Amino acid sequence: MVKSYYAKTALLWLCEETPKDDWTTVSKSVIKLLDFLEQAVDTGNLPCYFWSEVNLLRLTSQGDREVMKKALHDIRQNLNTLLAQKTARMPDVTYS
Repeated sequence: MVKSYYAKTALLWLCEETPKDDWTTVSKSVIKLLDFLEQAVDTGNLPCYFWSEVNLLRLTSQGDREVMKKALHDIRQNLNTLLAQKTARMPDVTYS
């Protein structure tokens, strides 16, 4: 299981590091997020966005990180289905 706070933190870091033109599609953006999270879990290092000296993963065991890696892998494997389910329930939005 990947805590939503980890995903939110990763997204904040990605927003800071990624040029706005690189955010082309939802699926590519989610893949960027998964890549970032997988690297953080692999290294055991996910700095808190608001206090970067704090590593959010510092107290997670190797076993917990393995569970997170599996969850991230499963999300990646089922990404198209998951996105289709979510977007089917979203209302149409018009920007002016």
